[in-house]
Amino acid sequence: MSNPRLPVLLATVDPSLAFLVQQALEQLPTLDLPVTRVNGLEAAIEAAAGAAYGLTIVEHGLLDGEPAAALARLRAAAPTVPLVIAGGGVEPLLSSWTHGDPQVEHLAADELAPRALARLVRGAAQAAAAAAARRLHETALHDARLRYRSLLSHSATPTWELDLSGVARFLEARRREGVIDLRAWLDENPEAIPLCAGEIQPVAVNDAALSFYGGGSADELTEAFAPWIVFGEREVFAAALTQFAADGAGFELEARQRTLAGEPRPVRLRVTTPAGYNGSLARVFVAIEDLRPLQRAEERVREAEDRVAAARAETAQATSRADGTEIRLGEAEEQLQRTERELHALQTRQHETRQEAERLQSQLAEVEQGLEESAQRIEETERRCAEEARRATLAAQDREYAEERLEAATRRAAELTAAYQALVRSIPIPVIACDATGTVTAWNAAAEKLFGWSAEEAIGSFNPTVAKEQSDEYRRELRARIESGATREVEVTGRQLRSGAQVDLKLSCVPLVGPAGETVGEVTSVLAARPARVAVAALA
Repeated sequence: MSNPRLPVLLATVDPSLAFLVQQALEQLPTLDLPVTRVNGLEAAIEAAAGAAYGLTIVEHGLLDGEPAAALARLRAAAPTVPLVIAGGGVEPLLSSWTHGDPQVEHLAADELAPRALARLVRGAAQAAAAAAARRLHETALHDARLRYRSLLSHSATPTWELDLSGVARFLEARRREGVIDLRAWLDENPEAIPLCAGEIQPVAVNDAALSFYGGGSADELTEAFAPWIVFGEREVFAAALTQFAADGAGFELEARQRTLAGEPRPVRLRVTTPAGYNGSLARVFVAIEDLRPLQRAEERVREAEDRVAAARAETAQATSRADGTEIRLGEAEEQLQRTERELHALQTRQHETRQEAERLQSQLAEVEQGLEESAQRIEETERRCAEEARRATLAAQDREYAEERLEAATRRAAELTAAYQALVRSIPIPVIACDATGTVTAWNAAAEKLFGWSAEEAIGSFNPTVAKEQSDEYRRELRARIESGATREVEVTGRQLRSGAQVDLKLSCVPLVGPAGETVGEVTSVLAARPARVAVAALA
């Protein structure tokens, strides 16, 4: 797994602040901390507004004497990104900003240290990681809910989703009171039925239900059918309460409902409670099956059977009258055959109607299964979210332990560095240490005396004794000596002093080895120094 990433925007013209920030970031090896450096306030505002940085560090000197306006522009460019003002003194205006905006920190010059900066960077990284995990979990949960809502909305079966948690509390109260036969109790206390119906909370109704009732919105149906909602009438709701009290996860009820236009419609209600909600009834689905097609088919079958019976009776009467004419008998038989064909056609249509009803029931079962699977996916997503949060907590603990070990190692390295610097300062001959690019990392008192530059001026800058026109050649020779790894004595000419004079030097060059055994630079000791031959010739 890659380290957590936190891009850092650094706005400074001070090399020492840049070096200090780099030291602070090196104390956090468990984080990926790419740094983008800009040299002015305007460049910082433009970069903060145009890229996704996790932390902004701005040098105090770039605020141009108007910190309020500068801070306001910085916060407007990136209002949610933590901001650190580095350097300067303790100012009441900056203090008020720090207390008024928890995303703004001010480290005065006397507070600037790698550990303080590392603490702020670590806090920003943890906040960014927590926000990213929260967004990921919220996105997964939102997608699961959208899939579930889409499945319910596009179902061809009219369906309500209800929150009956208030009804569940009503039933639980009756159980605690010792009520065993709920239906008998409701008959004795009829006033409880509308009170309980008032606890029904509609959650959603799909497009097929709006079309079935002739309504334009769920609110319109809820207002028109309250308090019974989908149950239609008191007796049906009382029967549903009895089923819920018997822990009925799924049951059917026949009812008579009316559309918004007042048209009565016989229906069959299929009540389903998804797994995990049987006790709370916080999610209950009620699908509506229209019984009118089946009733019309049954009525047509009964009418056809009546006509067949009448035809047969008429045929029997014609035969018994002894007239017996073949014509009338033939007509009666033809009429009987026509009636039988009509009966067969009606029976065929009845069979097709029943097949259609079975198909709708099968489709309803598929929709109910899809809804239950969606609910299970939502629960699984929530479980994964909790597991990811637990893992994030463990990872944070592991990082804290690693950072504590790193701090101990850093303290030890700082102690060794201090001892090394004290040793270098005490050497009576000039000593200069440079990295592979020629940047000075050590400059003792003897070097100050010989060359004229102070340690504060030399450290962090390119070797000032090398003339500009000799810098490329100096870098090549320096890299060659570092790569060889051997100790050498070399003579160089034309090195410059701060006064402008030049000297020829005899140097002892020793590779500088880092903690891991790698060569990170070179330590140069001045064995002899004399005025440059060119300068002597000019004097002569």
